[in-house]
Amino acid sequence: AYTPVLLVHRENVLSTRNREKFLRTAVDQLPLATRESYLSLATTFGNSSLIVQDVVDTNAYEIQVGGEMHLAIFPEPSRINHDCAPKCVLSAS
Repeated sequence: AYTPVLLVHRENVLSTRNREKFLRTAVDQLPLATRESYLSLATTFGNSSLIVQDVVDTNAYEIQVGGEMHLAIFPEPSRINHDCAPKCVLSAS
């Protein structure tokens, strides 16, 4: 069992820059080892000015909390069998 290091309400009311600002504030308050683990997760776009959001977009699991959908970041499970460019593809025969 893992506890999310970041839990974000799924919303689209903030601008991209404001969302990054608030997410960065949250991530900056994590313990150093947890913050480093978060920031070392895979990203899709590699834009350092939006890194915190990029980690969420690439690694988040959707979970329901209090009847509302949220995005949760679990660093350890995010690394399991994760490859944005897989080197092996299985096909059904």
